[in-house]
Amino acid sequence: MSSKVANVLNDDIRVLIFAGDADFVCNYLGNRAWTVALDWDHKDEFNALPRIRIGIVGLVFPSLRTISPFCRCTMQVTYHLWISPRFR
Repeated sequence: MSSKVANVLNDDIRVLIFAGDADFVCNYLGNRAWTVALDWDHKDEFNALPRIRIGIVGLVFPSLRTISPFCRCTMQVTYHLWISPRFR
């Protein structure tokens, strides 16, 4: 699976990896581990970025790391089936 994601990123296709910190199905710690280990063209740049904390319209993203075309974020107090009404 990781090599397929790396190929997509290397083709400059945007990828978003996200999970909630209350999610036990898509574990955010596992997401962090495999995205840091992912071997793609901008791996070193992505891993060198600081994790930032932002809030948007009442949502808090305690961990966001992004470099085009890749973004990984963790949402605070959310779970596996959470979908914002904004995106329904």
